[in-house]
Amino acid sequence: MAVFDIESLGPTDGPCPRNRYDSLTGVSFIVWKPGDEALIMFRIPYGFTPGSFVRLIFNETIPATGQAYSWDIESRALTQASNLALPVSNPYTSSTHFLSSDSLAVGLTAVRTIPLVDDHSMISGVAPKYGDALCVRIKLAIEGLDPAPTELSTFAYRIELAVDTESFNVECAGRVASIIRSTRDLFNEENSGFLRNDFILRSINECLKDLARENYWSAEKRLPAVQGQDSIDLGAAIPDLQSVQQVRFNNARDLMKELHSLEEYLDRSARSCATGPPVWYFVRNGMMKVWPAPSKNVEAGFHVYYSRLPPSLGCSEDNCDPPVPPAHDTLFTMFALRQAFLRDRNAPGADLKFQEYSRLYELEKRRLLGVTEPASAILKPRR
Repeated sequence: MAVFDIESLGPTDGPCPRNRYDSLTGVSFIVWKPGDEALIMFRIPYGFTPGSFVRLIFNETIPATGQAYSWDIESRALTQASNLALPVSNPYTSSTHFLSSDSLAVGLTAVRTIPLVDDHSMISGVAPKYGDALCVRIKLAIEGLDPAPTELSTFAYRIELAVDTESFNVECAGRVASIIRSTRDLFNEENSGFLRNDFILRSINECLKDLARENYWSAEKRLPAVQGQDSIDLGAAIPDLQSVQQVRFNNARDLMKELHSLEEYLDRSARSCATGPPVWYFVRNGMMKVWPAPSKNVEAGFHVYYSRLPPSLGCSEDNCDPPVPPAHDTLFTMFALRQAFLRDRNAPGADLKFQEYSRLYELEKRRLLGVTEPASAILKPRR
């Protein structure tokens, strides 16, 4: 189960509640009059269990004895798949709140819990899921109720929902665990409330992909040449392929020449249907086209030099060590921090911190690739 706070309520076309600050207690209230309505909008967070509950919880002041009121609630969702607002369930009206006990006094508060999405609620047959935006209209209603309060105060709005905490906060081992600790320390977060382990782990793997795009990991493989066949499925033959660097045919002295567009390849291949030792190649979407097509079968005809993408890291003991020297774990930390401030971009100063860590990351990456001097900037362990 996860709980997160709602910082503010949004207006509607109708009458809206107003904010009020109590100078004695230092508490900010929202004051409602009968008929006032407001909107709450939030996104379903990562780890939400599809088909499970979402609840709205807030504190409300208890009105005078005998007064009655109710909250009208309607939930709608903006799904990522359709971009359409669809009802999560039928409009929900909470049970009318009556007070009859003489022991209750004005000024006391109670906790109100209202289901927004019940267990197994569906949106047109599809359960709400991670990333969907949920829009909730809440209205103070007194229709037909007498006596009713002239106003009501509420505060401390929060959303409670079911999440699979183990899916995104599993304990990690090895160097991955060390990188996670360093990232969280520099983000000034003692626990995993915002930077979950799964988010940092995904950032580390994205950093591996970024290094692969710089041709950091190189490999070579020999592929068979088939007589008359001018297409080779590199995606199937080389699963860890990131990009092709060079191609040589059958130990020829000169490398094959790369064509940089399909038009070039089609123009050249249209000039002749001859076969022979391949001289040109063109790569797109994991397929390599060669010209001319081989005139004979050669068991290891094509010698492909390529940039490879290493396997993704995980949290278990057998895949928790990045395939670079430990001295460069700072690189992963800086990339994860860059992603963290991008994720937290609505926070004050987040854009500046994102730019700072982006610059530090690029400097450290240049050092790792041997392009420039080591980064001289100093990390500041505060947000």
